[in-house]
Amino acid sequence: MQKTNNKHVINFCKWKGFIKKMKVYIIICNDKIAPFNRPVPELLIGNLSIRDHYTMCIASLGLDCEYKDSPSHIDDLRDHIVLNGDTFVTRTLLKEFIERSKNMTASTVCAVRKGNYTAKTIAASQNVLDKGDSLQYGLKYVRPSSKEKEEPVLFDLDESAQTLVFPEHMCVGGKYLAPYDTRMIVHIHHWANLWSANLIYILACLKEIEENNKIGLLLSAVTTMSLNKWKLLSKVNKFGKRCDIHHTAYIEGSFIGDDVTIGAHSVIRHSIIGNGTTLGNSVTVESSVISDKCVILNGHIMQSVLMPETFSVTHFLSASLVGERCFIGSGAVLTDFRFDHKNIILMKQGIKIDSASLFLGCCLGDDVYLGGSCTVAPGRELPSGTKISLGAGHIITKVPENGFHITI
Repeated sequence: MQKTNNKHVINFCKWKGFIKKMKVYIIICNDKIAPFNRPVPELLIGNLSIRDHYTMCIASLGLDCEYKDSPSHIDDLRDHIVLNGDTFVTRTLLKEFIERSKNMTASTVCAVRKGNYTAKTIAASQNVLDKGDSLQYGLKYVRPSSKEKEEPVLFDLDESAQTLVFPEHMCVGGKYLAPYDTRMIVHIHHWANLWSANLIYILACLKEIEENNKIGLLLSAVTTMSLNKWKLLSKVNKFGKRCDIHHTAYIEGSFIGDDVTIGAHSVIRHSIIGNGTTLGNSVTVESSVISDKCVILNGHIMQSVLMPETFSVTHFLSASLVGERCFIGSGAVLTDFRFDHKNIILMKQGIKIDSASLFLGCCLGDDVYLGGSCTVAPGRELPSGTKISLGAGHIITKVPENGFHITI
């Protein structure tokens, strides 16, 4: 029998497309996150569903994707990736994980060193495996031919954190660290994980622009004749179609969707604004995600996530997550800090969880109406469909005919 040249066969198969791409198997997740009562893959990060993120991320790496009910239903004898459907991962982390795993002889699992990143993503409410100095996530490189014990691929995501200055009496050491890396992975098991994933995703997008557009930033520096980072950031924006933006509005490091209206003297910094959204005059949005068809007529929104069709006229929203079709009245307050300097406490399935965070706001479910001057304590969640207003003793509903002295 004539011998076959394996090298030529492999080259021929590649040319004919017979060698299949590595597959990413996504394990279907139907878990619903309170208070939204929607499956994890339908939830939004950066104004895009987690399911759509999977599709874009995997396709950009030239991999095939297939959904399975459980890992036991996978019968692939080649090396492959298994990703839990409740896990959000960016392209850069997935790419690096695969590359590092290929250089190892055993199957691998993604692990993140404990630190600022795991604290800021509220790891205490995630379903992650605690290995002492690291946490293991639902991302694996499976090597069926290997009988060796599964090895961790360890990431340190604290290496390039940004420092925000705080007064000593509010933050130990006077410093608050924010993750600043294009690599990120988060299990979405609680609304706090969804909130933190959105904020870190914004920074990841900015970091990617910074890394991939160094020539463009250099040209901007030459054009503006300045190395001032604020002037450069004002040149790093992405605008959609048919936007109506007042010439006095200031926008930097932000992503603006289609059909967006932005009023006079508004300020948009490091944020994502969805399609069809309207921002009124003198509105400030910082490090936030405002989804499609929202209307924000007043105030300052900072480090918050507003889902589609939210309407707000309140003066300040901080570190909070707001569901779809919500109304936030004038003077409503979503608090984000405890006066006793203790961490914010969360509830998950009736169990109290230490968030390990000093700063964390509230969560409004879908179709929540919060009347004027209502105040919500930090870490609380309001169930979908809730409508709250002040009691009769705090609202003037009738003025006496005789006398003008009224006690509330």
